[in-house]
Amino acid sequence: EGLAYLRLDYAAFYKHVHFSPAARAFVDVLVSQPMSDEDLGGEEYYKYWPHLHMAEWAAQLEKFLRAHAGNPYAPDALKRYHSIVDLMFFKSVPSRGPNGVIDRWNWQKNEILGPLAQTYQGTLTGRLIGDFIAAVDANGQKAPQGLKQRFAALIDAELAPKKGADAATAVLCTDLFEQLPDREITAAANLPQMPICVSFIPKYP
Repeated sequence: EGLAYLRLDYAAFYKHVHFSPAARAFVDVLVSQPMSDEDLGGEEYYKYWPHLHMAEWAAQLEKFLRAHAGNPYAPDALKRYHSIVDLMFFKSVPSRGPNGVIDRWNWQKNEILGPLAQTYQGTLTGRLIGDFIAAVDANGQKAPQGLKQRFAALIDAELAPKKGADAATAVLCTDLFEQLPDREITAAANLPQMPICVSFIPKYP
């Protein structure tokens, strides 16, 4: 006859839990996404999720981070955003061949990623999708080396909580990174005119 496995309806459950306003703002985003890091995937785990869902989750987190920069849960939201971007572009989906060429790239671009870039046009999420398409097209249908670091630097400059001069420096450094060839991003420490940018090079492989 089989066994019955109970599953908690997180969205319904959390509606009846009292949270501070700051926590409530974050929980309202999380309940529509996989709750744990293991369920989500990303930098530490691998999961398959449709790009349609991942783009939606990323856009929700981006909206939260822009509206709640001072929220104590913003660092957690930022880490999750990084994980989703990692999962969207740099895991095995889209799948790669032995030489790194993305399988069925034109289909992936025209049927999946391209429409998502249009859907989220005007957001960082939409920009990252569009930049990924352009980078892969320009590199023989392969993700170029250093693209993950470039994306991480852009995400941190756009969404990480910063104050005053730090914010201006982060934007300036990101502009610099975007002008460097991919192979030279990690060599930014050797740029005498911009040593301060070293602290903004993301710690991602």
